[in-house]
Amino acid sequence: MAHHAVARLRGAAAVAVALSLTVGPVAWEAQAAGKGTFGETTIPATLRVTPGYGSVASVGPSGFLHFSTATGGPGGLEWTGVDGVTRKLEGTHPTAPVEYYGAASDVVALRSAGGRNVVLRNMVTDETATVTVPAGQTYDRTVGTTVVTRGGVTADGQWSEFHLLSSENGATVDRRVTGLPEGASILSVGRSGLRGFLALLKMPGQDAGLTVWVDVHSAQATVLPSTIGSYASIDVTARHVVVRQAGGARIYEQGRFDAPVRETRIDLTDAKVVGVVGDSLVVARYDPSLGSRTMGASVWRIVAAPFDGASERPLLARAVADRVSIRPDGGVQLVGGRSAQDYGYQAITASADGVPYATRVLPIAPVPLQVQRLTLDHGTVSTLENGDAASLPYRRPL
Repeated sequence: MAHHAVARLRGAAAVAVALSLTVGPVAWEAQAAGKGTFGETTIPATLRVTPGYGSVASVGPSGFLHFSTATGGPGGLEWTGVDGVTRKLEGTHPTAPVEYYGAASDVVALRSAGGRNVVLRNMVTDETATVTVPAGQTYDRTVGTTVVTRGGVTADGQWSEFHLLSSENGATVDRRVTGLPEGASILSVGRSGLRGFLALLKMPGQDAGLTVWVDVHSAQATVLPSTIGSYASIDVTARHVVVRQAGGARIYEQGRFDAPVRETRIDLTDAKVVGVVGDSLVVARYDPSLGSRTMGASVWRIVAAPFDGASERPLLARAVADRVSIRPDGGVQLVGGRSAQDYGYQAITASADGVPYATRVLPIAPVPLQVQRLTLDHGTVSTLENGDAASLPYRRPL
């Protein structure tokens, strides 16, 4: 762990020039022999660290896929099993969507350099199967062992079809999703759950988009009634679809949109829906004291809001809410902790009585704050340090 528990200032005159210390004279007595020379002063400093980088890619029953930490951000892909053993895989940086490398399975999807072949590797058995993306289609994501692609390029260059590919007896089986409205083109594809994903379609001559649910098991698309809510107001969790509304949320089972299974009162201002876990809606609430609201910053508090109206229960004091992976047990996994020293990949699951709780499954070492400015004035060292979208001042008398 790199940190600056001790800061050393050598050669005060040179330091004063290099740092342009114009705010006042340096009150520092010479301690070395010889007129006009200075000795060495050691300044004990408080340990100042910020959470290290981490990004989850997918979670299966026997382990999870994540990105290793490298200087300046993410490194390569790594798989860490429940036994704690970590293996490196070929992969690059975090890619949208989160399900790009797979979801809710021990199977990891790795595309070939040319992009046409997708190798599905079972991380428990090390068995592999290859799915070939047909010409005229493009890879989108993998859910379980199903590779999702887009196809059917329209005259204006938009995709109009979804295809579900699988490997059977060494051959690629292509199922085209049925139920998409005639003439529709794909505007956006949302997050995936265990059964499928949401998509936003554009209909010819219509300004408003059309929201559909695509079931990866039945290869059937279902158009959601406009009464359910807009595409932007819907969040997909592991087993549910959550529709945010004024003062609360309606919760549907995936694929069943005739009536919600729950309605809950909750303030979702400056909040993100993380998941439906046990007896609660798990949400991330922005905390400005942790830093500015930027992508990938650990500036969210994770809480569980019980459906019975009881007080919210804190789960994580700070977390990254931009990349959350669903778990096959219905929970979620993300990066967070109580502090920078207690930080890592956290699994949020439900106890036997339905109460959500967080478990750190892999630690992430903290990193030092970066010094943006250092001044020495009248015997006081002042620094401005930056890390994780926050700038913090620090002062220490000599």
